[in-house]
Amino acid sequence: MFDRFSSLRLTLDTSRFLAVYGRGVYDTYLAADHQQVSFLQALAITLQDLGFQAIAFSSPHRTRFFLDKTSSHVFPLDPANAENPQPPAQIAGPLGTLNLLPARDRQNIPINDTALIQSFDRALRDQSVQKALVIQGAVSYFPVFKNQRLINGILADWLSLPPDNQNRVIAIFSDPTTESFLGSLEKVHLPVLRPYFTERDAQARLCHAAAIQQPEKDEISRLFAVNSRKIRPEDSEKLLRLIASENRLISEWARMIDSSPEISLDQAYRSGWIQSRIHPDLSAFEQLNQLTGLEAVKETVRKISAYQQLLNQRGIKDRGTLNFIFSGNPGTGKTTVARLMGEIFHDLGILKRGHLVQVSAGDLIGSHVGETAVKTNEVIDRALDGVLFIDEAYSLSETDRGGFGLEALETLILRIENDRQRLMVILAGYPEKMDQLLRANPGLSRRIPEGNRIHFPNYSQEELIGIFFRLLQVKGLTCGDELKDLLPGVIETLSRGNQANFGNAGEIRNLVDEMTQNYARRNEHAIPGDLILTVEDLPDRLRTASADRSGYLQSAVQELESMIGLESVKEFLIQMTARLKLNQLLDNQKSHRQPQTGYHFIFYGNPGTGKTTVAHLMGKMLYAVGALGSPKVLEVTGRDLIAEYVGQSAGKTRNLLLSALDGVLFIDEAYTLTPSPTNNFAVEVIAEIIKGIDRYQNRLSIILAGYPEEMARFLESNPGLASRFPFIINFPNYSIMNLTRILVSFARQDKIAVPDPVLQAAAKYLHAQQSMQKNRFGNARSVKVLYEMMKNRMAVRLFSKSETSFIRGAAPHLAFELVDVPEIDTFTCETSYPFGFSGNPIIEKKTSPLFQESQQFPDSSHQL
Repeated sequence: MFDRFSSLRLTLDTSRFLAVYGRGVYDTYLAADHQQVSFLQALAITLQDLGFQAIAFSSPHRTRFFLDKTSSHVFPLDPANAENPQPPAQIAGPLGTLNLLPARDRQNIPINDTALIQSFDRALRDQSVQKALVIQGAVSYFPVFKNQRLINGILADWLSLPPDNQNRVIAIFSDPTTESFLGSLEKVHLPVLRPYFTERDAQARLCHAAAIQQPEKDEISRLFAVNSRKIRPEDSEKLLRLIASENRLISEWARMIDSSPEISLDQAYRSGWIQSRIHPDLSAFEQLNQLTGLEAVKETVRKISAYQQLLNQRGIKDRGTLNFIFSGNPGTGKTTVARLMGEIFHDLGILKRGHLVQVSAGDLIGSHVGETAVKTNEVIDRALDGVLFIDEAYSLSETDRGGFGLEALETLILRIENDRQRLMVILAGYPEKMDQLLRANPGLSRRIPEGNRIHFPNYSQEELIGIFFRLLQVKGLTCGDELKDLLPGVIETLSRGNQANFGNAGEIRNLVDEMTQNYARRNEHAIPGDLILTVEDLPDRLRTASADRSGYLQSAVQELESMIGLESVKEFLIQMTARLKLNQLLDNQKSHRQPQTGYHFIFYGNPGTGKTTVAHLMGKMLYAVGALGSPKVLEVTGRDLIAEYVGQSAGKTRNLLLSALDGVLFIDEAYTLTPSPTNNFAVEVIAEIIKGIDRYQNRLSIILAGYPEEMARFLESNPGLASRFPFIINFPNYSIMNLTRILVSFARQDKIAVPDPVLQAAAKYLHAQQSMQKNRFGNARSVKVLYEMMKNRMAVRLFSKSETSFIRGAAPHLAFELVDVPEIDTFTCETSYPFGFSGNPIIEKKTSPLFQESQQFPDSSHQL
């Protein structure tokens, strides 16, 4: 009679005492004669169809009632056992004599306990007629009995009746879900019933409980028959299936249909009756073919459908596995294709309803032992005869939620096997993590063969732009010419180098919604038909970021070329930039974009070799070619990542990684993070850096910099760290020639001439320092120190001469002289200079062929 009572009919065969709950408890029902009946009436009809000849009802407010006269005779009260009520007390007053009724105990509704319970007990023991006792409002029903020992004893007797006794007790709970039903059981203080109702079978399903939920096709078809004059005949069949797939009660559908003068597929979609985004006028295959891109996905679905059609033609009932893995980034169409597959398999006669139940892995996981299996089974029960789509399914194999995800996975695998002809399960998530899930669970891998594992690639830039225009068309909007020209840059900024968590079509949908809102605010009195989006409607973050990035690249290249020396470093940066631009071009021409390797670097080099400067240039270049979302560079040292107490370093490092997102994190002196007995905090920092590289992928570029020998030892201490930094760039010490060029460049900025003899003396000074300090020589930094010392000496010299033009503030022709170059003194540890400026450590006088008079140096004296 009522298909949604199927679980009740099955459970009654083995359960003497049955709990019933679910949203259907408060619904109305359509009987075979198209009459609307209440839940209790529908239950009575179902029980009569099952052979029950007498049905009694009892509730906290109505001690005993019946829906037919026959049943009242089968459940008689014995007057001899009825309690004799005491006569009321009387009081006389000015208004006459009044009867005083005893005050009611608000916690105990007055029920004639003995007579009532013994009446039910006698009836249930008697097997002459098959009977059912229905208890309404079970949570509040049992506590009102005054004699709890009596009710517990009788309930225990009922559960112990002989197996041939076909009488049944049905307790109705007002809970919509299994989880809330189990919570209600905690409020029923009956030691007999609680463990009985929570007993589970081999599939972890409740043995003595049945959930009654939304109506199925039988009742919907009766509702259509009653309203046949309103429904378009050509839409009736598809509308029937779609409505039966929605999670609404029959009372809701009846109210919505009553208020509609005419019912069609188009009207149902416009009115929001159907929650899916499936097009009402096209077949599932036509809708699949109209999806943007996804050619490989479409071909796989076609092959699977053709195979199922072949089984149909040959009359083979065993369909094989109906389970799939959908791997791909967000917004690549996985949910849409899952919904279409439900329709396709329904049209093939494989799935009775073909509806989609979409959940995340977290919806299956409980918070305590036993709860997860119940929640998982409840979700699967809702999906029977349709599609169960589990997003982020890989988290079921993770152990960070008490291991309850594994319990859900085991329950799911069991149901996949037992309900394989009634259920299609689609597990979805990121590609790498879904592969890990299959490797971690061989049982799942066996049930989802290689041919049922479908990858959803990221959309190409061209496809995303097409999606943008189609969404505008749906909203009745058009796109201005200037905005059209900027769209490739906008899409590139959104995708940020094809980062792993890019939302694809979902990002475009959000962008269109935000731009539409901006347009509405900007055009409160817009003329219909003139709805044109412009650059002004772009969000501020995209309007700025989507501007032509070639300026950044041009600026970075010019600055790179102007740097002195570093030829091998320059060559690497130019090659890297060219390769990134080529990858970008290739990605835009194909639908399947391969994920790029994160750009993380090791900078080897002594102080002053240009590591920090090149890090800033690298930020500009990676941003200019779309590999990063911004050109920012965050500079820190290894010591900045280490906190004072154990456990704090990880959080400190995590915050710095978040601060650097979409840019470059430059960690100087990274070798200070080498783990040692006195540096345990470094382990926390390194672990967090590795997590950050894996978590943020192409949203972050990390550069570790430091002295060559120390950095080599640092990388050897952690192979996992070394494998994540594929690019190692060596910054060699500057040659003496390049050091003097740097000195001349400093002087040019201040318009100070450097004659050749002065340059020769400075070169000798720098060579002596370089020979003495070896690997600790400061390179460009040492040149800067020398230059400042020379300026100090020149200032003293000019003041001591008391030149009139200098004192009066005239602009003399400034030029260094030989006396401005510090002397090389073997026995001097530190040279003091005016204005608190300190010189260099011990150096020695040394003559080298490099510094013969014939050596050519940059001529600065003639360039001023």
